[in-house]
Amino acid sequence: MEKGLNRRQNRVAGLGVPKRHMVIFILLSIFAVAQVTWWVIFQVNISDREEMGQMKLWHQQIQTANHYVHDHFESTAQLETWLKANFPDLELSDSRHGIVVTDEARQRLHERTHNTRNMFIHEGIVFTLLLMAGILYLYRTLRKEVAIERHQANFLAAISHELKTPITALRLYLDTLIDRDLPKERETEIKGVMRENLDRLQNLIEKLLQARAMVNVKGQHQLEITELGGETEHVVTTFREERHDLAKFDLTLSLPDYPLFVRLDSEQWRQVLLNLLDNAVKYSKGHANIEVTLRQVKKRAILTVRDQGIGFASSERKHIFVRFYRAGNEDTRLAEGSGVGLYLVSEIAKNHRGKAYAFSEGQGKGATFTVELPIAKEKNAG
Repeated sequence: MEKGLNRRQNRVAGLGVPKRHMVIFILLSIFAVAQVTWWVIFQVNISDREEMGQMKLWHQQIQTANHYVHDHFESTAQLETWLKANFPDLELSDSRHGIVVTDEARQRLHERTHNTRNMFIHEGIVFTLLLMAGILYLYRTLRKEVAIERHQANFLAAISHELKTPITALRLYLDTLIDRDLPKERETEIKGVMRENLDRLQNLIEKLLQARAMVNVKGQHQLEITELGGETEHVVTTFREERHDLAKFDLTLSLPDYPLFVRLDSEQWRQVLLNLLDNAVKYSKGHANIEVTLRQVKKRAILTVRDQGIGFASSERKHIFVRFYRAGNEDTRLAEGSGVGLYLVSEIAKNHRGKAYAFSEGQGKGATFTVELPIAKEKNAG
């Protein structure tokens, strides 16, 4: 299943649009532009044919008038009166050219043809602009659809991995306990590992439920003025005590030497910190430092979690907090995670009228995640 999902992810690489979809989109765009171009050319040709038709009509009128003159008129005055009555666009030339088209008639024809051509050209430009806007809209819509497909593929791949790994481990350890008579210490060790895998499954389910709750009940939470430094220290201390895999990490905490109050949902803040710390541990290799810093900058409380993990490319930055999104490198795919944790961080920050963002100098160079919250004026005044 994961191989199939990886193939789906490969299809949306590059420009982010599958080749088949892009070919169809380009062909439709070319056809639409060709249609508008053909319409403009067709209308201009019609205008040219009308001009040629009028010129031909005048030529026939001149031939008719010349033929009629020899049989009926003896004076120039009679001829001019007859021309005005029957062929108002013709006149008797002062030179030897005889009967010709009046300058006024030629000017009217020129202006009419010119205006018609301009009208069609301007309409063509407007239609082309509208068409290009429509094409751009369709292209962006196509990219969004492909992004959704990619996120779904990432999510399914992550969830399948997150469910399969602990379930497989639980099954293996359970069979071991059933089929073998193990020493008490080994049995206790296996039960501890089984508990960790159950906790991992429970944590995954809780994150998925929280992600759904964020969509359905945005803004529906109670905020209380809370001292942020104490809350942060409590969460980091609890994380140190409960995570057995922190021996290879140097987890440091830096807090301001003054109280920093914000309007806070303490449980949601706990979730923010745990997700950021879990993310730092998950994507760091070997012995690494994880630095948690809380400070005040003007009227904002700034929390940063800096790690020495795999980092991410600059092109991934705007997608980091998207729900179910996971960066497309192999290290990320093999690590635990469902693409929900950082989404929750961003949404919780928004619920507190703050924001979350991330920075990395590139793959393999670590990452810094930052959460900003507005301070509470009532407690921090003075």
